[in-house]
Amino acid sequence: MSRILSVSCMLLFFFLLLLFPSAAADGASAGILLWYRKILPVLLPFTLASRLMEASNIISFLPPAVGMAVLGWCCGYPMGAIWAAILVRNGKLTCRQGELLLPLCSQPSPMFLVGYLRTQAGGLEPLPLLAAAYLPPLLILLPLLCIYGKESNGKTEKTAGDLHILRIRDFENCWFASCRILLKIGAYVLVFSILIAILHPFLSEIPQGQPLLAGVLEMTTGIGLLADSGLPSPLCGSLGLFLVCFGGCSCIAQTLACLEDSPLTGKYFWKGKLLLASVSATFYYICQGGISFLL
Repeated sequence: MSRILSVSCMLLFFFLLLLFPSAAADGASAGILLWYRKILPVLLPFTLASRLMEASNIISFLPPAVGMAVLGWCCGYPMGAIWAAILVRNGKLTCRQGELLLPLCSQPSPMFLVGYLRTQAGGLEPLPLLAAAYLPPLLILLPLLCIYGKESNGKTEKTAGDLHILRIRDFENCWFASCRILLKIGAYVLVFSILIAILHPFLSEIPQGQPLLAGVLEMTTGIGLLADSGLPSPLCGSLGLFLVCFGGCSCIAQTLACLEDSPLTGKYFWKGKLLLASVSATFYYICQGGISFLL
């Protein structure tokens, strides 16, 4: 069944390219520019640094779950997935631990929330935005970090070895592995940007639903449409927060692509992200007086 579905999606995408060549070209240009200007400069250095830390065995001396959470939250998508794959691959976390932590540690960065979402959605207050985005996963994450931290302490004492001296060959391997991850991410950005460009004329017929429908595919596009949607401020902020915390199909695909070299499958990822995004959006909506607006 999954094979038939994947083949059908590929054929559909191919025919869409043939039917809408101009929109596909515009979408491809937008996707490449987005990847080149926004994603590559930010993510490549962190990915390379993570690979070098793995190659030098520094990760043996770091608390694995805490490090994954901090980097995943501070650096944004899909840094949490990259570190989950590294830690599971090196035996610092079990596969089950990695699967459970993955949706919790894959969060938008504070810079993206305050810098992009806040401005695009009409100047939202930063503190309620950050609280709504991070409190729900934090309340689940803290007990897990305590449990996994105790389990990993003994394991770290047994498995931590000497630091490895990095050679030119090691640096090259880390560089090529990092570039491979970024190219995968770029491919998904390209595909979903093309889909958004093709669907844009149809989505424009429903202006108030356009941000949600576009954002489910690619979150930055959906967030960019919020300002012109005419939605009330609490609902606009709540919808934007949902899109950012969920990540959209593009971010989910990018995250799963980062797990290919590890035993992780991401089987809980999209369900966990959907649940956390719904809770965060509801929490923000209530805090901003959305209930009183409805009444």
